[in-house]
Amino acid sequence: MAFSFHRIPVGICNCYLLRGERTILIDAGAPMGMGSFVSRLKQLNVDPKEISLILLTHGRWDHIASLAPIREMTGQRSPSIIGISPSWSREHRLSRRESMAMGAS
Repeated sequence: MAFSFHRIPVGICNCYLLRGERTILIDAGAPMGMGSFVSRLKQLNVDPKEISLILLTHGRWDHIASLAPIREMTGQRSPSIIGISPSWSREHRLSRRESMAMGAS
């Protein structure tokens, strides 16, 4: 199966769509960028329901703020994975409560 990699602007941040055996979204982007997210998926001829996994590179707001609407659009019920580097300082991390409010599990 062919593999493709696509940049999707969402607000002030970018998401990345990996397509191969599975379709994986990396990061969810900043708020107010859902229009460009939906438009880019249409350009790529990707049904949001094809996205089988959402990976978050870290828990800063500009990478996770659109997670809840993207999860709703994709039908994602499995937990999104947040990979936070241990070298990040405490003020750059979201608390579990803040992450859950943003739609992360």
